[in-house]
Amino acid sequence: MHDSIGELRLISKVTRRGAVSVSLVVSGLIAGDDLSDQIRAAQASGDYPKAAELYRASLKSWEEATDKPPEDYEIVAANYADLLRSLGKARKAQQLEARARKKRRM
Repeated sequence: MHDSIGELRLISKVTRRGAVSVSLVVSGLIAGDDLSDQIRAAQASGDYPKAAELYRASLKSWEEATDKPPEDYEIVAANYADLLRSLGKARKAQQLEARARKKRRM
């Protein structure tokens, strides 16, 4: 569900030690747009290290929130890969995209 107020989900996982981890995840227009705006602003101002840091934070939050990230995860990864390519880091970009595809197909 993606609407004007976003989506709120409760996610629980069992850790390797048997403990239950519970997370409240906000996605969609509430948290996602804010981070997207920050990424766009960083890129527009030429602050590519900050944009890269924000992309990594976004991907990490998707990875921690769910075992199989949604399509938005792969889109963020592709955008980050484009930034990496523009910085001359084609190999790192390819690795990132391959990892994102693998996570989405798990």
